[in-house]
Amino acid sequence: MKILIIKLSSFGDIIHCFPVLTRLRALFPDKQIDWLVSDRFADLLIDHKDLSTLYTLPKNPFQWGNILDKLCEEQYDYALDLQGLIKTSIIANFIQPKEIIGLSPARERIAEWFWTKEIESTKILDPNVHVINRSLEIVEEFEKDYRSKQGLDLASTKNLPQFNLVEYSERLPAELINQRFIVFAPESRWQSKNWPIEYWQSLINELIQNPQFQDYKFVILGSSPNPFKIIENNKFLNLSGKTSLKDLMGIVPNAELVIGSDSGIIHLASAYNVKTLGIYGSTSPMRSGPWNGEYLWLNLKCSPCHQRQCPLIGDRNLNCLLSIQVNDVLNKIKSILKLI
Repeated sequence: MKILIIKLSSFGDIIHCFPVLTRLRALFPDKQIDWLVSDRFADLLIDHKDLSTLYTLPKNPFQWGNILDKLCEEQYDYALDLQGLIKTSIIANFIQPKEIIGLSPARERIAEWFWTKEIESTKILDPNVHVINRSLEIVEEFEKDYRSKQGLDLASTKNLPQFNLVEYSERLPAELINQRFIVFAPESRWQSKNWPIEYWQSLINELIQNPQFQDYKFVILGSSPNPFKIIENNKFLNLSGKTSLKDLMGIVPNAELVIGSDSGIIHLASAYNVKTLGIYGSTSPMRSGPWNGEYLWLNLKCSPCHQRQCPLIGDRNLNCLLSIQVNDVLNKIKSILKLI
């Protein structure tokens, strides 16, 4: 039997689907389980021990031909469309597996036209169910279908989701070796997820000057350079815009705590079982919070709105984030690190 997982992007969403791979591997230890991913995120998966083969898709569709031809040659039994987009369902249809399976309702409902089997999700529209548990509904379907045929004890696959991420410890910067450090990940692609940059700066400056944190260094991570105005101090290291995915997978597992918005880095930290603190505004931490992590969220009437830009105007604009004060985050950090 051959299975292809199709999940192209993005950073955090791919991490949320890792438990699908690990549970499928527990269910089918000797079968071929491959993954198709965007080449931008290949480093997340390239050395994963539960994966048979990783296929990467370039951004330019005119360069897809060779990859899709190889996938056609594999003659997959199942393609699992975990993205639920028109694009991914067409790709799945093109490579002609025996079955194309996805969770319904799909993100783009037309995608379901290309599937051969829809798994009607009881959780996908529930804002209080984490996206990891939603994705695992596909595995539960496999468990039902194959438990008796395989004669397996599947109790191990019922434990908390496992991610089995690789750690690239050789990528840890020299300044952080044998150091206790806290990571800040302020960047998100959504304006409505971003705690104000001035708040981040105030928080880091408070921590630098706080004697309770004299043994810590403070690290900024993110895909874009952030010109933070921080007190001149050798305890601060700004690596924003300077790290690859493999660099992140060397730094994040060694952090004492990762604080961030609802974005890939905080989900990466959670997958490594690092202490996490998410600052949430337009999205629900019950749905996409750090797995087994902590969060600050005000649960206002307008939140979660799941809008990229705050739909409100005037004094209420982005109130879900602006009302989370620096001192609130500072006290939460102290609580997590057992400093109070």
